Amino acid sequence: MTVARDALYGLYGATRLARFDRAGTGYFDGSVESAWRSFWANLFVLPAYWILILMPETTLADQVGVLPFLGVESLGFAIKLLAYLLIVQQIMEMQGKADRVPAFIAAYNWASVLQMGAFLLGAALAGGGLLPPQLVSAVNLVIFVWAAALGWFIARHTLDVPPLGAVGILGLELLVTAFVNGLTDAMIWGQG
Repeated sequence: MTVARDALYGLYGATRLARFDRAGTGYFDGSVESAWRSFWANLFVLPAYWILILMPETTLADQVGVLPFLGVESLGFAIKLLAYLLIVQQIMEMQGKADRVPAFIAAYNWASVLQMGAFLLGAALAGGGLLPPQLVSAVNLVIFVWAAALGWFIARHTLDVPPLGAVGILGLELLVTAFVNGLTDAMIWGQG
């Protein structure tokens, strides 16, 4: 498959999953090659992430400089992604379900494009003053809950884990994110 075809299939499968349609898992063939190719999704996600973290009126980037800030944040982004996926791989190996991980990785990576788009929409609504602050907060809460539910749904149906197992996988992602964000914040503050 070409990168363009992978992107088309991956984004379409992710769109189906985003509507909580289990048939979306069929667009991820479960091969190791497909999992590796899904990392192309981050070519869409990383620039969107940069926009998202640079959108607030005052950011740490103003204090330490944009390039060092984006460098540290990009490193943190990569570490979060790889650490999380490697831990999931280890957990699934212990469960005897390592063969399910490539489909999970592909679905996770392509769905992250949709999630990041939703987070950008929420940030644009907040920063653009298009809605009252209370409504923006409600919209952002809905986006966060949807993104979390999508992560749960992907874990549940690609890894073939019970509902509480999918909660555990989602909780693991939140823990890894919090830990790495703490490290990147410490690195950034050390530069300021």
